[in-house]
Parts: sequence; C-alpha cells; structure tokens
Amino acid sequence: MRRGMTEPLLSTRQTPESARERVLHLELHPDRVEWAMFRACISRLRRLDARLSEAELIPMPFLVVTPEGTEDRVRLRDSFLLAGIHVLRRISIPNWARAQTILSVHRYEEDDLLRAWAEEELWRLLYPGDRGECWFLWSPRVCRRLVTDLKSLLPELAGRKTRVTLRDRSIPLLLPPVHVPDEGGLDGEFRRLTWLLDNS
Repeated sequence: MRRGMTEPLLSTRQTPESARERVLHLELHPDRVEWAMFRACISRLRRLDARLSEAELIPMPFLVVTPEGTEDRVRLRDSFLLAGIHVLRRISIPNWARAQTILSVHRYEEDDLLRAWAEEELWRLLYPGDRGECWFLWSPRVCRRLVTDLKSLLPELAGRKTRVTLRDRSIPLLLPPVHVPDEGGLDGEFRRLTWLLDNS
C-alpha cells in the first residue's frame, strides 16, 4: 500500500430498496510525495491546455463509461436509443484514474486540487489498471444542446459512495458510473480527450 494511506475501511448497509451500498473510508496525507507528484501533473496539464487551445477541432458529443459503470452499459445504450441518440464509436481509455483527472480538473484552488487528488487515488485503489470507455454520440439535435441534455437522459445509476479524510476534514465523494463533460466545457474536454487518445 502506498505511503500516506491508512488501511481503507469498507462498510456496507442495506438501502430501503435492498440494494447494497458500499462506503469506503480513505485517509490521505498531503505532506506525502504522492501529493507533490499530483501537483506536478496538474502543472503539466495547465501547460498542455495552453498548447491545445491553439488547435482547431470540431468537438463531438461524448461521455465516458467509467469502471464503476461497466455493468450498466446495456442500460445506457438502450436509454440513448429511446432518446434518438446513437453511439457512433467506442474507444477504450487506459489508466482511468489519471485519465479522469486530465478530463475533469478545471479549477486550481488548493481545495479543488485536494479533492481531485482524492478522487484519483480512490479510482486507483478500487480499480487498479482499469479502463474507461469513451462513447462518441450522434443525434439530429445540435451538438452542444446534446451535451447539455445528456445528464437528464441518463438512467438512474448508482455510483460508489466514499468518504475521504484530508487534513482532518471528512469529505464525501461519489465515484460516478458515467463521466459527462461539464456544461459549457465541451471544447476544452474534447481537446484533452483527443490528446489522451492520441497518447495512450
């Protein structure tokens, strides 16, 4: 186990629907070398954004099925078909723990980065080496409107509830089954995604 982590405690409880909810507790210490390495990754990401901003790309609507959502792919596909949305192409994204950081981090305050680091470590702990699956989507509706509407079209899927201790603070985090670009952030995320796929 990496330095700076305590032994994770897994607990389970029954929800009213009799589904099993698993809550993982993890303690991270920002004075460890892993935090410094993560900050270095973010610095490279910001330099990458500066280079990618000059690229002329026409963004395509996309989402990523995370390792947490692998078993729900059929439900996702069926929901989209009912809404008139087609999956044009599926591409595997290796090392989802780091890939989700590259796609998701858009704020650079200390608390935002600590939270992003915790998410990356949780993905790595729970799904070591697992991949995400990028789905490129098509619909007659306008591209950007499709991205805006995606979250409302997703079926009800349960993510993994977790709780992370950082600097004596307990932070709840949800590892989602699907990653959807932020509203208004399609251009930037599509550039990062293109870079990820070209360099994986």
